[in-house]
Amino acid sequence: MRQELSFIETDYTVLLSGIKGLLSEAVIRSKKKTDPRLYWLIGENIIHFIERLDDMGFYIVKQNKTFAADIGISESSIGKIISFRKRFSKISMLDPNISWSKYRDNKTA
Repeated sequence: MRQELSFIETDYTVLLSGIKGLLSEAVIRSKKKTDPRLYWLIGENIIHFIERLDDMGFYIVKQNKTFAADIGISESSIGKIISFRKRFSKISMLDPNISWSKYRDNKTA
């Protein structure tokens, strides 16, 4: 079990680093229009991490709150990112010309 926890800790550290990099890119682009595909990738990474934990028989209590604290964004933002990713199963379903805020608020129809 100690080995599994060590793996999870390493995996989580890599996850956070990747998400922070994507968020930095989103902030840089926010002066223009943020590509919703960046947020899709963040959601994809989070969902796959949660699936890996589940496969190993682990889970995170208050996962959105934990991710939010460790990433440095709000808990509601984490929820919206995950919900967004679940609504769009493939990144190819997204139109980069539609702003992240329209996808986030589910106003793309």
